[in-house]
Amino acid sequence: MTLEEMQFGALMLTSVLTIDLASRSLRLAGRVYNLSRWLMVTGIGLIAVQFLLQYTLHFRHASVTQGVAVNLVFFMLSSWLVSLAVLNLQRRGHLKPRERFFGLACWALAVGILGCGTLADDGPLLSDTPAMRTSEYAAAILFALMQSHHTFLNWREFRNIRHAMNQYYDGEEKQRLLGWMEKSVYILAGIAVMLPFIIFLSGAVLFFYSLFLLGFIYYCVSRFINYGADNALQRVEAAEENQKQADSDEQDNCEAQPENAFPADDELTGQAIDRWTADEHYCRKRLNIQEVASEMGIGREQLSAWLSRRHMDYAAWLNSLRIEKAKLLLSDHPDWSNEAVACECGFTDRSYFQRKFKDLTGQTPAEWRVKE
Repeated sequence: MTLEEMQFGALMLTSVLTIDLASRSLRLAGRVYNLSRWLMVTGIGLIAVQFLLQYTLHFRHASVTQGVAVNLVFFMLSSWLVSLAVLNLQRRGHLKPRERFFGLACWALAVGILGCGTLADDGPLLSDTPAMRTSEYAAAILFALMQSHHTFLNWREFRNIRHAMNQYYDGEEKQRLLGWMEKSVYILAGIAVMLPFIIFLSGAVLFFYSLFLLGFIYYCVSRFINYGADNALQRVEAAEENQKQADSDEQDNCEAQPENAFPADDELTGQAIDRWTADEHYCRKRLNIQEVASEMGIGREQLSAWLSRRHMDYAAWLNSLRIEKAKLLLSDHPDWSNEAVACECGFTDRSYFQRKFKDLTGQTPAEWRVKE
């Protein structure tokens, strides 16, 4: 594949993704989601414009310097917008002014640095001069620092959301709702380290990295669309409200009783939990803590407190029950497939079941069968 063919393919992909994302009517997803959607539309659209310029004006053929300068101007602004779109979702629109405009300030400074490099030596615009190269290196370092900052903000917020989800939903529901966000945060971290410097290269390394980058863009946009269509933001908000209430209840309990004292109804709560687990209600799919507590005949705060005193979160507790059930099924039904066992235990995703089985037992389901 030639450079022009790759640039044309990238132009078509990013253009289609931009149009698809812009044309989505997801009013039920809410104002916060749609603001993030337009931030992402603008970010992906800028990448399409960048590939259009590269394809029509042949910057890379003219010199690597010209291609790098265009990459920095467009990728840096696009990276800020995409990171801000994810952060806006995580914060439910409550962004501080410095968080909103930090990336824009970095981009403006980088453009200024590139402009100074262009004017430092006499010659054609964006010509390959020592001053231009130096300004590009400085702008690339600024790009890496900016993206590292946004990646840290995204990772910190994701960690808080993940904790809240673990306290409210089973692990599989959390993975279904937030899996794309987790992968996006980690890949953005990789971009922060690699992209500002890989753009100076050419040949096979740049080609394969471009394929990786385009794959990430496609994944991020498609999963972002699914996130809105699934009304996932409302579920995340429910989990966070539950976490706030649980923290408030725990603080009230600590103030009302001596340290390390157990509530008087702890034994009754345990009995209700034992009855529920004995009937294997945990084998049903997509259970949240509110539903489970109601079925047990206790309050959600009672179940949360019982788990907290045992240093467990809701998702881990539910997974442990399901994996214990899976062990029995694997032993009693050696002819059953992993998918059948996963479904019978309350998992909807075979790969998630296998991963959790390995995490909790140190063995794959197949290895467990051989051992038994």
